[in-house]
Amino acid sequence: RLSPEGEGMSRLLGAIAFLTILPVPGTPARVGQSAPFFPMIGAGLGVLGALLLHVLTPWLGSALAALATLGFWTFLTGALHEDGVA
Repeated sequence: RLSPEGEGMSRLLGAIAFLTILPVPGTPARVGQSAPFFPMIGAGLGVLGALLLHVLTPWLGSALAALATLGFWTFLTGALHEDGVA
């Protein structure tokens, strides 16, 4: 049986495993148990994309930087939400 701290970490890792393609050590929690961490993971992905956009815009221009950021998100999430855009 996991301690409360270990259970929380398992749920966090489960959210990362479900929402990204990043390899996650151990056995992740069930998706339903990980759902409270989804906003945190989504915010982290948003911050990473914003930083990438900020860094690339001076070199590529805003349109290409936005396209590169969308490509980054598509790759990192395994195109989890891009099907809705289509």
